Amino acid sequence: MSHDEILGAESLLENFPQMAQEMRRGVGEDVEIFLHFDDGSPAFGEMFPHDDTLIPHWEEFADALEKYKVPPRWFEDGYSSLKIINVEMPEEVINLLDAATGWRNLGFETLHFGNNNFGRRGLEWALKLLQGNNSALDEFILSRNSITDEDMDFVEQLCDAVKHHGSLTLLAIGECMTPESSNEENRLNVMRTILERCSGRLKTFDFTGNHVATHGDPFLYDFLRSNPELESLRLRDNYLNDDDAVHVANALRHNTNLQYLALSGNNFTERGIAALETALFDQTSLNSAADSNHRCI
Repeated sequence: MSHDEILGAESLLENFPQMAQEMRRGVGEDVEIFLHFDDGSPAFGEMFPHDDTLIPHWEEFADALEKYKVPPRWFEDGYSSLKIINVEMPEEVINLLDAATGWRNLGFETLHFGNNNFGRRGLEWALKLLQGNNSALDEFILSRNSITDEDMDFVEQLCDAVKHHGSLTLLAIGECMTPESSNEENRLNVMRTILERCSGRLKTFDFTGNHVATHGDPFLYDFLRSNPELESLRLRDNYLNDDDAVHVANALRHNTNLQYLALSGNNFTERGIAALETALFDQTSLNSAADSNHRCI
């Protein structure tokens, strides 16, 4: 281990009892339950691997989570979240946490599970938290947790949960699908399914870094042109090309709801970039300037 990794491991081990104490205490206006391994890297960071010596720490964490209850005033004045990032969570750990949370209304406004290597069992537990009575939940984030070709039924269940959720506005599925774990058709279908089935509920959808290529499929054009209620769409670091950029640019002329569109890191050349810039502000004439989509940045 490097010096930064050792410091990160020590901080994580200290973090377990601190977070358990925070949940048991149940006082204050804001509660952020945040287990995080920081190896000092500037990017997302590496995952802290599981070891059986961590089980007592997870047991203490699960016991505190089982007893955790958000005071009613936090739903109006405070903020509460559960974030577990860069910490491996094998099935044994997921079972502990699942037994602690069940279907209870945990009151968290943000759930974020990132880089946990928790497999299908972890996906099922995260979905259960979403499906439960989380009336305060506003943001549901999965990042760098693999969704494979065998998990397409999970995506359908996820869409059902989002559609019927009372408060969710942000769904992020970032860097969860790779060429090693899923084929091109399924990666595209996951993005299409979520956009088409959940756009009426969501304000923000993030599908960054999932290796998506449309291969000429016009669904993104059709979706944006239909002017859904979606306000923010983040598709960074995929395989979209100049033809996609032209289609998106044309669709934006008919879209008045989208306020933020993130497309950096795709396969655009000057042609695609120019098309998008023109859609934002076409200076050809006064009429074209007036018709440009000024709300998308």
